[in-house]
Amino acid sequence: MVLTLVMWAYIHCFNCSLGLMLYNLLSNIFGWKFTKVPAYLLSLFGLCFLTGYLAIYSLFAPINVITHLTLIIPLAFYAVKRKAVFKLFLQPRLSFSKTEFLFLLLPVLIIVLNLLYLNTLPVLHTDSGLYHIQAIKWPQYYPVVPGIGNLLSQIGYNSSFFLWSAFFSGVSLTSQPIYALNSYLVLLLTVTGLTLFRAAFTKDKSKMAYSIFPVILCGLIPIIFDRAIASPTPDIALTVILAFIFTIQIYQLGKSGKEINAFETLTLVLLVLTAFTIKISVAPIAGVLLYLIFTEQVKLSKQWVMLVAASGLFIFGPWFIRNIIQTGYLVYPFPYLDIFTVDWKVPMPIVLDEMNMIKSFAKEGANDWQRVLQTSFWVWVKSWYSYQSTYYKFILAGAALSPLFMVILGYLKREAPGFTNLYKKLLALWFIYYAGFLFWLYFVPSIRFGVTFIYLSLLIPIIFVLQGTISKYSAFVYVLGITIILGLGLNQLRDLVHFLRFQPAVIQARLMYQEYHPVPALAPVKVSHVNVWRPVKELVCWDAPIPCTYHLVKGLELRGKDLASGFRIKSKE
Repeated sequence: MVLTLVMWAYIHCFNCSLGLMLYNLLSNIFGWKFTKVPAYLLSLFGLCFLTGYLAIYSLFAPINVITHLTLIIPLAFYAVKRKAVFKLFLQPRLSFSKTEFLFLLLPVLIIVLNLLYLNTLPVLHTDSGLYHIQAIKWPQYYPVVPGIGNLLSQIGYNSSFFLWSAFFSGVSLTSQPIYALNSYLVLLLTVTGLTLFRAAFTKDKSKMAYSIFPVILCGLIPIIFDRAIASPTPDIALTVILAFIFTIQIYQLGKSGKEINAFETLTLVLLVLTAFTIKISVAPIAGVLLYLIFTEQVKLSKQWVMLVAASGLFIFGPWFIRNIIQTGYLVYPFPYLDIFTVDWKVPMPIVLDEMNMIKSFAKEGANDWQRVLQTSFWVWVKSWYSYQSTYYKFILAGAALSPLFMVILGYLKREAPGFTNLYKKLLALWFIYYAGFLFWLYFVPSIRFGVTFIYLSLLIPIIFVLQGTISKYSAFVYVLGITIILGLGLNQLRDLVHFLRFQPAVIQARLMYQEYHPVPALAPVKVSHVNVWRPVKELVCWDAPIPCTYHLVKGLELRGKDLASGFRIKSKE
């Protein structure tokens, strides 16, 4: 628990400082008005910058303490040189009454306790044992390894989240890694949601409808993902990032392009690009970039063309290079962009199997996943829907029928002053997330992959239909929102209270570190002249020494003398 708190503080201070330095530099370069922006924007901007920076850095060196120093030293010099800039953002600007402060402090403390407890649990997410932890360990010891997808195919997915986790794991300074990034992002969304909710209630009650979604989602995430929060899974980080993208967009609805801070818009662009490098299954979120042009937040001016192009090059350039080095493909596992000839390329049959298994596994699990490929959409979707819980059947049906809700919204609000322009923006916004929902449903319909798309497709029209009612009964909605967070948080604290009462030794053992998941029994298999570890009874490596894989492809060999030289599959010729 203690080290999780320390890591939260470090992640927040580091990302905010990095975001602030870059914001100030960009303001000076492009002549933006330098005004105080929320801390969550600075933190997210700093995290997005790390996406490109770590991808470039990992091409040449492992990610370790030295990587931190390459950024901390320039940050320290800049902070000394620009004291006034940092001092401006350190000044408190809270204007809470004592009652309101306590009213907001209580749910935040409960969420903090809940997240701290969840982060003490052992890593239990199966995919973390399968490849997440291994994908984090490799960049901590080696620069990007050619053909590593031949050893463990899922590492070839090249999720940027694993580079973040390698950077923020603290493994160089502690005896075991600290996977605190997911819980930090959930906490950041929680505090942001509650802050926006409070600001809407006290300043502009018409915006209360806008702020309900992050409040709802930050209460649902611990329930949806539960114990997976302690695991280094990209699903949670991606859900939070998509939620932030929507939150930023929804608060910009009533503003003109001139009223919106350019840094805020650039953060939105970077979040969209970064989301794609975490999981390519969120491809429809690229529609946000078109939305920004439609709303004139991004103008087709020389400055914005240069900014967006530079952002795309910075995020995607090194990501594509890492893809090519790790698998031989521009995007993996997507074999239709087979344009490179390298000796470490993952064989086409393996890539096709990987792609098909991803699509099929989400539909019917591991049982006979190849059969699913030959099943028509309506046949498998009927079977898939039948084994969802009653709750998700209701939510999924609502999301699927949301076009009807959008029509109803347009009809009910058709005579409202100024609604036509707002409705056009809202319709464009909803269409992006509904396209994401349909894309998710057709290709990878596992709930954890599509949480944000599902809930937004349903909630966008409903919230706006109820907007006037919410504003009219704002006090009730405000108390209700806080109460829901309190109730969900307290419900999640049952296990913690149980252990404190009846098994305090369990909590004492986790006071510093999260509970360590034991490494399974391993057996060495000789590949070329090195030992590759394989689990004896399971299909998961967990925190086993590298190299470890659950499945050795026939013909696997080293390309050179050591692990850094990479892996390839022997030619049959």
